[in-house]
Amino acid sequence: VLPTRTIYEFEGPGVAVTLTFTTPALPEDMDLLSRPVTYLTTDVRATDGKKHAVQLFFDASALLTVNTPGQEVTGARETWNGVEAVRIGSVEQRILGKKGDDLRIDWGYLYVAAPKSLGPVAALGAPEDLHKQFTAGNLDQLAQSQPTLPTAAPTLAGGMAFDLGKVGAEPVSAWLMLAYDDLYSIQYMKTNLRPYWRRDGWEAADLIAASMEQYAAVQKRCIAFDDELMADLTAAGGAG
Repeated sequence: VLPTRTIYEFEGPGVAVTLTFTTPALPEDMDLLSRPVTYLTTDVRATDGKKHAVQLFFDASALLTVNTPGQEVTGARETWNGVEAVRIGSVEQRILGKKGDDLRIDWGYLYVAAPKSLGPVAALGAPEDLHKQFTAGNLDQLAQSQPTLPTAAPTLAGGMAFDLGKVGAEPVSAWLMLAYDDLYSIQYMKTNLRPYWRRDGWEAADLIAASMEQYAAVQKRCIAFDDELMADLTAAGGAG
């Protein structure tokens, strides 16, 4: 666990997988710091000297977009500026409509997005159905996902699948973005205010497109920041 990255390593028969979650919370860059975007990078390699056919699937539950599980949600696939995306949000959309403790966001929209250049397959549906289709190798059926009718949050998820082809000892990567457009972030003097990243009129498509274009540069900056901060912390407090 590092300041801007959390890294998981898994290994099975003949294949190793590294998952890196990157949230670029760089304190010297307010624009970047304010973006509600997390990157998930997957690196896969063979460990047995052979080549393996590898496919990846990631999904996010619509429960991330509601306060309580009984609330209704809808979802749709979107595409723009070289991006393939799935959008999910509550039907009610009561922006800043609640206050108090033990509350979760239930307005705005969750996006799972990836660059078209990686050949992602965007999918919407019941989580168990998506998992069954993927494990059965039915990527074509996943690609036929249609906009959903209102449904209870636990019964909807949005996901992204990747076919990495034959993977050998050289790592093969795929990555996606998780973003949340809350539309309005705070109420001040009875006025709903936009989040900082939207101050110049950006919409969700602008946010995700910019995050996609800056992926490589952001990863390098986060690695450098993590290395520097961890070195400072170790020098101050020791390695224990």
